[in-house]
Amino acid sequence: MSRIRVLEPAVADRIAAGEVVERPASVVKELLENALDAHARTIVVEVEGAGLGVIRVIDDGEGIAAEDVALAFERFATSKIATLDDLHRVQCYGFRGEALSSIAAVAHVVLTTRQPGAPAAVRAVVVGGRVQSVDPHGAPPGTTVEVRRLFHTTPARLKFLKSPAREQALIADTVLRATLAAPEVTFRLAFDGRAPTVWPAASLPDRVVAALGARDPDELIAVQATVPGGCVRGWVHHPQRSRATRSAQYVFVNGRPVHHAALRRAVEQGCAQLVPTGRFPAFAVFLDIAPALVDVNVHPRKLEVRLRDEGHLVGAVAGAVRRALLAAPLVRQVTATALPAGDGAGVAARGGLTSRSEAAPAGSLALAVHEGATAYLPEANPRLPPLRPLGQAQVERAQAGQRAGGLAERRVGEPTRALVSLGLDAPGVLRSPASGVVRSTL
Repeated sequence: MSRIRVLEPAVADRIAAGEVVERPASVVKELLENALDAHARTIVVEVEGAGLGVIRVIDDGEGIAAEDVALAFERFATSKIATLDDLHRVQCYGFRGEALSSIAAVAHVVLTTRQPGAPAAVRAVVVGGRVQSVDPHGAPPGTTVEVRRLFHTTPARLKFLKSPAREQALIADTVLRATLAAPEVTFRLAFDGRAPTVWPAASLPDRVVAALGARDPDELIAVQATVPGGCVRGWVHHPQRSRATRSAQYVFVNGRPVHHAALRRAVEQGCAQLVPTGRFPAFAVFLDIAPALVDVNVHPRKLEVRLRDEGHLVGAVAGAVRRALLAAPLVRQVTATALPAGDGAGVAARGGLTSRSEAAPAGSLALAVHEGATAYLPEANPRLPPLRPLGQAQVERAQAGQRAGGLAERRVGEPTRALVSLGLDAPGVLRSPASGVVRSTL
């Protein structure tokens, strides 16, 4: 007796929807991509009930032809590609033809669209993946997609959602990534009828400044370099502004926001020894390479891509980030005066920080340090923890009344050596903006 059967269309649609629509943020992502592919200049996202009540995305793009509206809800129906060769040259956000059909399979959808120059708009009502009606309607050019009762056909999925606050945060993050992918577009995001967050059309650097929470553009270190098959550009937030999590790390490949662990690690590798252990750099990095070098058809939600010659690309990105950081003015010069061993050292910084180090152990060098630049310290926490990865520091010893040049190192987990009192026991002393390299000259 045969045990293999072809699944019914309704079952197959639910399975496909489960791959594409994981949570409310997935719906927002797919609809944003459709709006951007329609060359919208303004996109409005309205959310109620953390996305389970209503998700409404309004754009002023090209719209959909009246005769194509019903077809748009069929699986694998798309205007983005037509042949297999097109799949290897994808330059748009969407191309799989699954977004609207997957959303409609697990929600109630109302789509209203009008092309510029069309006499009227068209309104389609879709329930459970089935088109109920397509009628003329009054609306301005563009497209509005309203999604209600998300997951009403798959209530088990509701058990795996996070709290409403967390789901809202994921939606906001999805919109934020879209604002970085398309800085020339104005975005508005509103939750539960509250005043919207607005991202006016702006330059990419301005969008990155806002996304990374920089108080000043000078806090960002620009990265620009050629890589095999293209170029990499981006901005890394000052290492002093490192984060406790990776939440402020944004990677884009050919304008598409993606989760790419190797590229993320490449940037972190470029920041090694400049960001304290246990902290993570904040950055936005854009890799632009030939479409033929990228396989975008590896994830149902297009969140991941596969790179040809990934090893060389990742190494080039890490090198570009490293060179940019080393070229930036992250390290300050300081002057210091040697004191007798065991006396301790009074420490004063022109930036307003004053502290006193512990007494230096016998046989070591105590220093009174005078900063030559304004201290770069977070306002809320002027007393920083001890410097951990010191790297290399140019020092001079005071021994037997003589002075001599030398090079001392201190690495995490190793003895302090000649720098035992060089600000390591006094929070904030000699901590550079780079949190990893200090040069001092006696």
